Amino acid sequence: MKRILQFVLGVVLLTSCTKQESTENSQIEIKFSAGINTPRSKTAIDTWTNTPVGFAKGISSSNYTEAWNAMVSYTGYVNFLPTRYYPNTAANKVYLKGYAPQGVFSDGIITFPEMNGTQDILLSNEQNGSISDRFDQPDKGFSFSHSLAQLNFTVIADSSFPLGVNLTHIIVNGTNLPVSMNVATGVITYATTTLPITSFVGTQSITSITSDKLGTIMVEPNKSVTLTIIAGGVTYNDIAPTIENGIPLQAGTAYTIALTFKSTQIAAMATITPWKEMTGSGTVI
Repeated sequence: MKRILQFVLGVVLLTSCTKQESTENSQIEIKFSAGINTPRSKTAIDTWTNTPVGFAKGISSSNYTEAWNAMVSYTGYVNFLPTRYYPNTAANKVYLKGYAPQGVFSDGIITFPEMNGTQDILLSNEQNGSISDRFDQPDKGFSFSHSLAQLNFTVIADSSFPLGVNLTHIIVNGTNLPVSMNVATGVITYATTTLPITSFVGTQSITSITSDKLGTIMVEPNKSVTLTIIAGGVTYNDIAPTIENGIPLQAGTAYTIALTFKSTQIAAMATITPWKEMTGSGTVI
């Protein structure tokens, strides 16, 4: 079963009492506030912490002509940079669709900055608003979905594995890094060359106690991956994780891959941990 988990960006228009009174020449600034719960990992965007995001903007549905950059503070305040305003005519609607990370926008396509496997990709639903139908209605919430699969790793030694051995590298093979995304459709274009992604480099003791999670990375869904593990100066190649339920890696799903070191092999079993659904709320200021 495909698991695409979302967190909901509750959107509330922030305007002062003086700005509620519009005249023919006045402008109403577009602002929103969002509340997000506790994050689950360092790399997945499950909370706002001065997070740069983008909103594709258009004057009709799925027809985006420009990108509006914004910053979301840890308190949930969404600040467009520069300030954006509703059109003064009620018939003119603003269509917005959110995404992260920011990139270079052209013809409805976001080209991402250089990706290395640690970046999350988010895409929201589309909403529209106008000066008479602003982004403060209950049905105006933006719901962001994770577009990639998340991999986490733990290590443990069984009784046959000698003590005193350290893990130094976890490398993921068989996945392609994202290059760009069509904002209207959500279709991601990936690099044509498959490159190894280093998830962990360091020194981790392999003991009979399961380690904390080591190295979180974001990878292309529906691709088979293999692992290269280096421990105690020995390189273990072509380790294929066994995925729970036998379903390929799914977008919006986190996988904890438990690496069990044995005297003759490493067993890699992946369990599924859905990303927590985040509900947001806002207050009118």
